[in-house]
This record gives sequence, structure tokens and C-alpha cells, in this order.
Amino acid sequence: MTTETETTLPGAIAASRALAIAKATYERAMIRLEGEVEPLSDDEFWPFLEAYRKEVINGVAAGRTREMHAHNLFCHMGLKPAEKAMGYLRFAKTWEHVSSRLYTPLSETVDRGGDGYGDLLDALPLAGRAFHEKAQKGYFGNEEALKEAAREGLKEAVTASLRSSWQPKEEPSADKVAKRLKQMETHVFFGENYHGMTLGEKAREVFVWEMSPLNCDRCGEQVSPVKGLDPQGFGYCCSRDKDYAAHAAEWACF
Repeated sequence: MTTETETTLPGAIAASRALAIAKATYERAMIRLEGEVEPLSDDEFWPFLEAYRKEVINGVAAGRTREMHAHNLFCHMGLKPAEKAMGYLRFAKTWEHVSSRLYTPLSETVDRGGDGYGDLLDALPLAGRAFHEKAQKGYFGNEEALKEAAREGLKEAVTASLRSSWQPKEEPSADKVAKRLKQMETHVFFGENYHGMTLGEKAREVFVWEMSPLNCDRCGEQVSPVKGLDPQGFGYCCSRDKDYAAHAAEWACF
């Protein structure tokens, strides 16, 4: 007598093999794409950085994770799907380039071990373009001068993030600016934030999200394969499956 397990096992084995092959194929394809894609120019990168920095400033204050910072940047990108996917991929690649450009110029300025030095370089793009251009030229003679310049760049960004969009003439209080600035100083100079790694991982996810959408069987709306469809083939727009709705809600923006 043939059991149900015996009849379903071959299908499960075939599916697992197909999944392993697909993952390996995807990994090779993305490595090639990431190697070939052009980094952003400085004039493209720094405006992109401003948008990401705003997400980080607000996210650090709210206790959000680095994955949330990266996801919220994706949520707020006003681009068409293909432009968004490639733009995010290029931004993530350029983040690594911008960070690595400071490795030699700051090697005699900052007294930190290998991991600590790498963590600092990874976070320093958040200090902004003016700071970066000076640092790249070896402008700072010691770490305190470096920190002071970074504080200036961060303070400007923090103040801008605190300005109310519906009350633009009102300036945030000095206490509020000081509190948020301290949070960002700690984040940049003492954090293990892995911005480059997190952006790279999110870039791959955004690529899948934007380049291969699924269609909801009920309304036809396009749904990210990251969210997927429920067992009835419905997207989060039409689904009444509570488990699926909870899964879709994990990808909401904050």
C-alpha cells in the first residue's frame, strides 16, 4: 500500500532541488550585476545620501533597526520600479566606495583597531559631503578635529530633519537638536551599524521586489514576490488570510 508520504516525497525532493539551483543561479547573476553596475557620481550619490540620512536620524531616535532604515528609504523613493531597483543597487555599491575612499586618508588620524576603524568608515558618509571631501584630502590633523567637523555636518542634518514640514518657519528647540545630535554622534562614532552590508542586502531585495512582480488574481494589482500571494492567489490588497496579512504587514514603512 502506498502511503501519502511516499507519493508526496518525490515532489518535495524535486522542489528542493529546483530551489537550490534557483538560489545558486540568482546568487551568481546578482554578483555579476553588482560587479558591472556603475557607481553613482558624487552629484548623484549625495542627494541620495540625504534621503537615507533622514531615515537614519528619525529611525535612531525611534529605536528602529538598520533594516528598517534601509526599508524606509525604499518606501520613500519616488521612482519607477526599474529606476528604483537600479538606483538602490547603485547607491549601495557607491556607499562602499565612498567609505573605502577614507581608509588611507584617515589611517593616521584615527586611533582604532581594525574592526572599530571599519565600523567608523562605514558610518562616516552620514556626516555629509562637505565633511567627506575634507576628510578625503587629509584635512583633519587628529580625531577630535575629525569629530568636530562630523558634528557640524550631523547637526545641520539633524536640524533639518526636525523642522516641521507643516510649520516650516518654526525652528526646533536647542534641547531637541542637542539630544538628537548626541544620538547620531553615538551612532556614527561608537556604533556597529553595518550600513553598507544592510544596504547591499536590501538592494537585492528591492531588485526582486521591483523587477519580478506578481499579479493578484482578484484585482490584478502587482504585488512584490517578497510579500507573495496568499494560498488563493490574492495579494495583500484583496486577501482575507490573517497569516498572510501579518506577513505583508512586516514590510510596512515606518
